[in-house]
Amino acid sequence: MRLLGSVVGFLLLYALVVAQQGWQEYQDPKTGIRLRVPADWAYSPSEDPEILAYFESDDSLNLTLLYEATPLTFVNEGVYTAILNNARSSFEEGLRQEVGDSLQSCSELGRRIHDVGGLQVATLDLISVIDDVPVRTRIRLVLADNKLYYVSISGQQEEFDQSESLVNEILDSFQPKEPRSQRRLSPAVILGVLVGCCACSLAGIGGLIWLILKLVKKTPPAGGSIG
Repeated sequence: MRLLGSVVGFLLLYALVVAQQGWQEYQDPKTGIRLRVPADWAYSPSEDPEILAYFESDDSLNLTLLYEATPLTFVNEGVYTAILNNARSSFEEGLRQEVGDSLQSCSELGRRIHDVGGLQVATLDLISVIDDVPVRTRIRLVLADNKLYYVSISGQQEEFDQSESLVNEILDSFQPKEPRSQRRLSPAVILGVLVGCCACSLAGIGGLIWLILKLVKKTPPAGGSIG
């Protein structure tokens, strides 16, 4: 029985080690946010103060962590609807500025305002066709810590479709530094502070645009750098 117990204990320990080796937890030293990504995804820091990090996989998937400061700590569907609308327009505008006529289309596949782990979040799904290459992008938007966080994963459509459950698992693992900093109020209370507080920064979106261009074998825009 002792031998069996030792074997079982070893197997449990081995399973735990394998699980840990399969994932890495990223914790940003500046903002304190946490995110779990596959262990084989390569990490690259960013020199842009609004871009926290990049991760790239061997399967043509990449992840971008962005944020911008905001005075808003109150969330509801009205706030997230404004954020989603601005993210959608800023994304397409940023792509058009970089690739011009090479952008054949940029379409919204869907959007959701929902709860994940006690946080209210928003998710935006887009598909862009650049020089006949379809690229899917899923952006998770989280308002917390007096910041608007963007957690974005992009990939060529086939690879993204095959890895969709993994994409969702990564996005759902995001945690702000202070989850309780998010407060929910009725639309009437915060209607007056929506204007000017939910605009997505093209400068911040630029980091995401660069990685999308890499997926279609484009050169990065002037001034872009990783690491």
